[in-house]
Amino acid sequence: MTATIRDLLLPVADTLARVEEIIRGCLSSAEERIGEIERRSLEGGAKRIRPALALLAGAACGGIRDAHLSLAAAAELIHMATLAHDDVIDAAAVRRGRATLNASWGNSVAVLYGDYLLARAFELLAGGDGAGLLPAMVRTTREVCEGELYQLRRRFDISMTEAEYREMASKKTASLFAACCRQGAELAGALPRLAERLERFGRGFGIAFQIADDCADVAGTGNDKDRLKDLEGGRVTLPLIKALAALTGGSRERLALAFREGKVASCRKEIILSGAVDACIEEAAATLESAASELSPLPDSAAKATLRALAGDTLAIAFRRNE
Repeated sequence: MTATIRDLLLPVADTLARVEEIIRGCLSSAEERIGEIERRSLEGGAKRIRPALALLAGAACGGIRDAHLSLAAAAELIHMATLAHDDVIDAAAVRRGRATLNASWGNSVAVLYGDYLLARAFELLAGGDGAGLLPAMVRTTREVCEGELYQLRRRFDISMTEAEYREMASKKTASLFAACCRQGAELAGALPRLAERLERFGRGFGIAFQIADDCADVAGTGNDKDRLKDLEGGRVTLPLIKALAALTGGSRERLALAFREGKVASCRKEIILSGAVDACIEEAAATLESAASELSPLPDSAAKATLRALAGDTLAIAFRRNE
């Protein structure tokens, strides 16, 4: 039986609980409306994978210090902000089986709340004792935005190549994973070469996570209202790219037309029949194996073992969206 994310993160559970307290402290507000939204935003059952990576990278490279807690909390706040903005862009009504902020309070409130989360993240980093954290995480946030803008610009563009997809995923999703790993290692005193290895681990982990998430959108078993959002919104994902490359003649034309016309059920059928989902899962697994190899110079520890276990279970984690 595959371990749950909570099982895997037991080695840092106590420290994650401290990070959770920091997040809640950052989101406590005297303003009644903001407080109401904050309570909703903390109810989603998030896995806190990004904070966990920051803590595990630190533990694996020498030890966790107070600055790691600020880094971990700020990373999650940045992630939460991107989700609030994404839901507005996608006009999403549901996330993880719950009504989105924009569905409950409107786009204006959701966008402003996403901005508020970013401000709180940067405020937290500016007040910490980790030199270089703020500029590093600002750069990471810029990368995330660049990836999102690129994806938005390429909506319904079936000419996107696999290389272009991976570059987009590297920025949009993997850059925050990579930053958590690198900054976590550097805060623990890791030498540059080792910190770079942790960064490559995080980036590979993030790319594989995005691929797996794309597969789950097409073929996963999560809440139906959470699925097929990528196809419906015109997002060109790796399963679609691989399906278009594998199909020929009338089958390819049917898929392209169904995608352009928003016929998501037909798209899903063609993608699955093409074998693209299986091919994507194989690619994600290979990406994870390569990422895990970056951990080899680390001394054996519970943190290193947990990082390897997370990489081994990334595909299952992404498919269990409502865990």
